[in-house]
Amino acid sequence: MRHFIATIAVVSALFCVGIATSALAKPHEHKPPKGAPLAQGELPHIKGIAPEIFANASEQAQIKALQIESDSRESLHKATQKYRDERDKLELQKRILQVRIHHAKAGNDTQATQRLLDEIFKNEQALTKNNQDERELRDKQEAQKIERIYTELRK
Repeated sequence: MRHFIATIAVVSALFCVGIATSALAKPHEHKPPKGAPLAQGELPHIKGIAPEIFANASEQAQIKALQIESDSRESLHKATQKYRDERDKLELQKRILQVRIHHAKAGNDTQATQRLLDEIFKNEQALTKNNQDERELRDKQEAQKIERIYTELRK
């Protein structure tokens, strides 16, 4: 038993040493935490934009591109709020239906149970459609944002 515990301790120690040395040996592979300040002189990165194109653009174009990105992010947030609100309503409706189904099953009311199951199915379809519509809106607005930024950077 002592040998088993000692073996586990040695293996875990070697594992920890391996993790520590790999992190120290390859610091370039470890990204800084999201939201961490940029190193002095380092250009910010815009998702979907090649860093070389951003770096080769004029200072004014870079500033305008960052403003476009910020405005687009804000616009997207406002546009998707409608979908989030609708999804919240659908989730509440689903929970209410689950309570009703529970009571219908307890009362052995098979017709009500079946009707409620059909409503839950329709509710699930509406949730899926809501998610799909939001995803399509996000993709469309992302593509428009990238196109606007590239247009600005090429000026």
